[in-house]
Amino acid sequence: MTEYSEKTTYRDELVNAVLTFMAGDHRQNGVNEERILQLAEQLASEDPGFLLRLTAYARRECALRSISHLLAAVTGRHAPAYAKAAVRAVAMRPDDLCGILSVYKRFYGKSFPNALRKGIAEVFRTFDEDSLARYRAGKGSVTLRDLVRICHPAPENEDQEKLFRKVVRGELAAPYSWQTELSARGNTREVWDELIRSGKLGYSDMLRNLRSMFRTGADVGPVFNVLADPECAKEVKSFPYRIYSAYLALKREGFLTAEAEQALEKAAAASVADLPHISGRTLIAVDVSGSMREKVSPRSFVTWADLAGFCASAAGFLCERSTIFRFSSAKDSHPGYIVYEGMNGRLLETADGTVSLPGALTDMHLPFRWALEEDLDPAPFDRMIFLSDNQCNVGKLSLREDLEKYRRDKNPELWIHAVDLQGRGAGPFRGERFDLLAGWNSSLFRLIPMVEQGLGTLTDQIASYPMEQYL
Repeated sequence: MTEYSEKTTYRDELVNAVLTFMAGDHRQNGVNEERILQLAEQLASEDPGFLLRLTAYARRECALRSISHLLAAVTGRHAPAYAKAAVRAVAMRPDDLCGILSVYKRFYGKSFPNALRKGIAEVFRTFDEDSLARYRAGKGSVTLRDLVRICHPAPENEDQEKLFRKVVRGELAAPYSWQTELSARGNTREVWDELIRSGKLGYSDMLRNLRSMFRTGADVGPVFNVLADPECAKEVKSFPYRIYSAYLALKREGFLTAEAEQALEKAAAASVADLPHISGRTLIAVDVSGSMREKVSPRSFVTWADLAGFCASAAGFLCERSTIFRFSSAKDSHPGYIVYEGMNGRLLETADGTVSLPGALTDMHLPFRWALEEDLDPAPFDRMIFLSDNQCNVGKLSLREDLEKYRRDKNPELWIHAVDLQGRGAGPFRGERFDLLAGWNSSLFRLIPMVEQGLGTLTDQIASYPMEQYL
């Protein structure tokens, strides 16, 4: 169970667990999903309005689908007055509705509350035939056909009645998409060339399949034009690390051509370009220890250290003056850290460089020691951002002394921002001018200057998240 600091509460624990939830990560699904359910149920009875806002924030701002389905299901069960609003906030696609029903059935059984069924039926009527056809398989254990039979959405006209009948009878035509084309015709150059020329590949689809396009020898020139377009790059702002995943995938297989690298660098820069700049001098401490070398999910090759590296590079891109400090622990003659001063203007290349140190233990004393004893810059750091899973196993007892010494000797106004990547809580940090952030979406970096200006913590920001359009 998370150890609360002087300022954190069970609401903070729920926020951290939700925003760092990775569907398919069995380590988290085995324990943290149950804990999230417990906390969400508690919140539903004590503060259902906050639970509703957290649900909307997770889906709309952080693109977290699976966990927002769980929160909507809890809302439907324990705060039925908010059920319709929760469904409206979560259901950006038809299979979101199936996901809510599926997770509800898994935890609570098949007796679905009327408020939840009515909310789902209402939103179901807003989707057209193309959308329903694309997501006709549903989500989890519930298909669109199941949804219609459970929720009984009333058609608003004759055309909609015919459409719902198609859903029930399984007569929706398969849409034109990369999934259906590859399934029917195979993963070939000809198929990919046609898909690229069709203009029907979304930005995220291009990123996800870039490696497959290279493998088949497809003409990827038009894809690079789209990826490098700043307006198109905004599509992945919630998860800009998807661009980094594509970069790493191409690099691993020797497909990272100069043209590909240039397009992805432009995409990465555009994905964070609208975020607020962070003034002053910033030390960005990146944990690359052994526990950070685990994959973020069983099906991914991306590790938590990769994720931390990208977040560090993005933060460095936004900071007026930045030092990236990647660390683990000292071993033999190696000090356990490497320091990068400033940015080279290439966000992905910098991210790649921040995660190459072999992992060992986690010594959070190292960034402070370097800042106190070896940093030669006369200007002190205004803040330190720690990107870690917060499993500190070396130097934990001396951290408070290190922090107090830095504030006493260098800068009494120093801020500590601990970014909890895996939902483990505050770790070793406590006290004033400390802020615990969670997750890895772009909104993370909007919060740092807001917190320092006294405009509220992450939990405060979620508590004031606008909900008018969903109520």
